[in-house]
Amino acid sequence: MNSDQDNVRKQAECFNYNNLKFCMPKNSPLGLSFAFVAIFGLFFSRGIKPRPTLTESTCPELTRRINSIIYPNRNKWSISALNSDGEYIINLNGKVPRVPASNQKLITTAYALDKLGTGYQFQTYAYINRRGIVELVGNGDPDLSQIDIRKIAKRIASEIKTNKSISNPPKVLLREATFSNWWPSSWSLDDRTEYYGAPITKLAISSNSLPNGKSNVNPINTFRRSLSNELFLHGQVVEVQIKESPIRINRYKPRKRIYERNSAPMLSILSLANTTSHNFTAEVLLRNASGYWDTEKSSKKTLEWVKSLNIPIHGLRISDGSGLSRANRTTTQTLSALLFRMSNHPLYPYYEASMAIAGRRGTMRSFYLSTPLEGRFRGKTGTLEGIRAVSGILNSNTGKIFVSVISYDNERTYAKTADILINIQRYSSCPSKLF
Repeated sequence: MNSDQDNVRKQAECFNYNNLKFCMPKNSPLGLSFAFVAIFGLFFSRGIKPRPTLTESTCPELTRRINSIIYPNRNKWSISALNSDGEYIINLNGKVPRVPASNQKLITTAYALDKLGTGYQFQTYAYINRRGIVELVGNGDPDLSQIDIRKIAKRIASEIKTNKSISNPPKVLLREATFSNWWPSSWSLDDRTEYYGAPITKLAISSNSLPNGKSNVNPINTFRRSLSNELFLHGQVVEVQIKESPIRINRYKPRKRIYERNSAPMLSILSLANTTSHNFTAEVLLRNASGYWDTEKSSKKTLEWVKSLNIPIHGLRISDGSGLSRANRTTTQTLSALLFRMSNHPLYPYYEASMAIAGRRGTMRSFYLSTPLEGRFRGKTGTLEGIRAVSGILNSNTGKIFVSVISYDNERTYAKTADILINIQRYSSCPSKLF
């Protein structure tokens, strides 16, 4: 069971980061549609510049203190932390592959940001094909709602009335992925029935989640019925059919589109994945970045990208984009090194700004309150049964620390993790004199 994914908060919230200001309006169906207000001082080129080689320069005193925190369950913990010079101040069991839970999203969002850039948006559009049939195409917009279905129906109904090129009787084709690609094969049957394990379809109402906290396991029929009903309310009886779309995502958009909807900007999408741990969003990011609506192919593409970063990837196995799969494997060494590499990416401010903040925002809003970590740690939590993970960027008096912690220890895990992070923050200057 995944207890990490929070429902997106409905209240308005704004925050500033690196001359960026972002706001979440109250009335967004999923709280996704943050508004871009200002963008200054960012480079929009892609690619990761070379960085110094990662080195093993661990801190004995820090290691001793952390060993005392996790004793006698040392083998159940992996802890890695890199300073801004690429030096490990601790790397305890850092090469042991473990299940990362939702920390997997840090890999997915980094990959998506690098491949898609900041201007990418999920698009849903309708066009009239050569046979006069209206085709509706999407690529997984997680914020598509019933309100949007009404707008789509209104536009199609208007075209049916005025456009003579539309077939008679009128037809609508919904382009959708095959059923076998709706879920990663490694997701459990129980998880697939919950809102956090909803099917990953190209056309989805409210990310295929239901008001009762369950997933809509037959979402395309729901979409078809909803669109048919809305068309009927506009005086049109239309045959709505489902047509299988290719696994490869088609970037070509027909010129004669009669309807088009763009999702919120990339930072908003990344924030939904990282700040609120929204599984559906992470999965569609994985597919759009790779160009394949197929978990196996998109996971392979992501793995190839991680390999290109020249970071430790011992035991790395990518089975989905969200971390719900227990087949995923990574090490804390890999995650901390990824964060370090991304810190030199031209779009790094977007990456860091998409994360939760200790004691302030997202899945870490209630974490580490009234501690030195509050407001000074940005990261991603991860929770599966028997597994707790947290990775991110820790601000210390000596600079940024890129840290990853994965635990299979069920005894006071939250308190121990807080102690670990506080000690890493305190000993960030090791082996120099403590501040």
